[in-house]
Amino acid sequence: MGYPTDIPQAVATLIDDHYSDPDNGGVVGAGAPLAAAVLGHSSETVTRAFYIKKMRNTPDVSDLLQNALAAARPAS
Repeated sequence: MGYPTDIPQAVATLIDDHYSDPDNGGVVGAGAPLAAAVLGHSSETVTRAFYIKKMRNTPDVSDLLQNALAAARPAS
């Protein structure tokens, strides 16, 4: 089982994604106030900072890390 904030984070992220998506007629950032209201937060600041998950634009470097780890291991 995950942390207690997993479900509220998922809810906040889904609401923000839906209402901020221009393809759905939304405006970027418009979902945070609604997500805050749904979660019972007094302002969107906490919701935006701690509940809405950010998109990760990180490249996959797992091969690079595995190769570096293999090179660092002493030969047996």
